[in-house]
Formats: sequence, structure tokens, C-alpha cells
Amino acid sequence: MRSFFRPSTPFALLALLIAGAPQAAAQDLGATLAARQQALPKQKTAYLETFLNAPPGGASAEKDLKLAAKVAVAQEAPRERIEIQPVSGNTFGETVIVVGNGKDYFLVTKVGSTPLAKSAKAQDALVLQALGSAPNETAKKRALKTSDGKLAAVIYREPRPADFNSSTAFSLEAPKLGGGLLKKGLSSFADSDQPVVTASAGARGVDEIDTPDGKMPVTPDSSAVVWLEEREVSPLDLEAFLVAGRLGPYAGTEEAQ
Repeated sequence: MRSFFRPSTPFALLALLIAGAPQAAAQDLGATLAARQQALPKQKTAYLETFLNAPPGGASAEKDLKLAAKVAVAQEAPRERIEIQPVSGNTFGETVIVVGNGKDYFLVTKVGSTPLAKSAKAQDALVLQALGSAPNETAKKRALKTSDGKLAAVIYREPRPADFNSSTAFSLEAPKLGGGLLKKGLSSFADSDQPVVTASAGARGVDEIDTPDGKMPVTPDSSAVVWLEEREVSPLDLEAFLVAGRLGPYAGTEEAQ
């Protein structure tokens, strides 16, 4: 297991967070941001990270970790966009948007942007954890451990299509229509404004389907569609389902010990 307790490394911020020293981690922010910029890929890159964090003191197994945040990242050196969606109660809280323009990193809000280092988010443990996750890490899963060998966090990384419009994705203004990497995916920053037609488009209106034996007539049940649309599943319940079935970001991995 890779150790993160090496203060001399560029991403020692993670070690400080795991050691329970968020104030020291905040002081190390400048070095971490500089290291991030050096590690940015020159080609367009996008990925989604899932953070599972342990309670104070660490955990003995991954099943004891809790979903802490989803972090969507779009990169094209020297710029990048980081969207952090923390868990708040039974759902996700307001997304924190950080954009690096090659010279500095900024917190982007509905009212404008401000240098990240001068904002209150520079002290936020989840924001610091997201920034401390090195861009050039390519492992699908990383386990971070405390000095006594307990699990502090597990980070899952999923590659995403990098078909975003750079000038829009790296803008220092918030999305005008409430979009973003996490809410609508990278397609919200796509070059084309044309809607994407999926295989499910118009499903309510189909009266026949394709089968191995040819087309088969069907009678849509509109009441079933209404019933299904009224069902609600919380993001945390959905995540628990994915974890249990090792689906989504957890596919092809085993629980960390």
C-alpha cells in the first residue's frame, strides 16, 4: 500500500489531512496547487472521483467508510476545473467550483470569483482533500491509511469523455443555467448546443420493440410510467446500492482492508 506520510512530497497535504491537521494542510495549499499545475496533462482529460472517508481515528475496513463527496475534474494544461459535491445529510450539498487558469486557482460562485487562497473554502477539509488528489494518479482505486495502518479514505477514479468546450469549462463565471460537470456531465460544456438523443428518447410513445425474432407490438402502460416517476431514491441510497453490487465506480474492484 502506498504511503502518503511523506511531508516532502508535493501532495503532502493529504498526509496532513489524514493526520488530523487541517490547519497545517491549509498552510500547505500553495505548494499543493503548484504541484497540481505541474502534474496537469497537456491533452484534454476528464474524470470523476468518489471519496469514501473514515470517521476520526480511521476504520478497519472499507465497509466502515462513508461517502463524503463526488469530485468531477476537467483538465487541459495549464487549466483545470474541479467541482466538489459534498454529502450533506441524506443528499448532496451545494457544489463547490474551483477553476485554475494557469496563474492561480479561484473559487467560482454565483456572484463571481475570488482567489481560492483568500476564501473560506481554503480551510475546508473536503476541498483540501480534493485538491490533494494528484491529477497524474491513474489508479482506479487508492486507499489512504493512517500512521497506525487504519483506513483513512478510499478514492475511486472513473475516466470520463473529455469532449468539453475549454473556454466554457474554464470560465471564471458560474454556469448560467445551473449546469456543471456533476449536475449534467461534461456534455454541459460540449462544443455543440444540440440535444443528445439517447436510445431511451420517446420511450413512452413506442408501440413496438425490436426482439431477436423481429418486431413485437407493445402497449405502453402510462400509469406505470407515472408511478415510476414519483418514486424517489436518495443519492446515498443509490451509492449504497452501487457499493453493494460493486457497480459504477466500484466495478472490478474489491473492498479495501
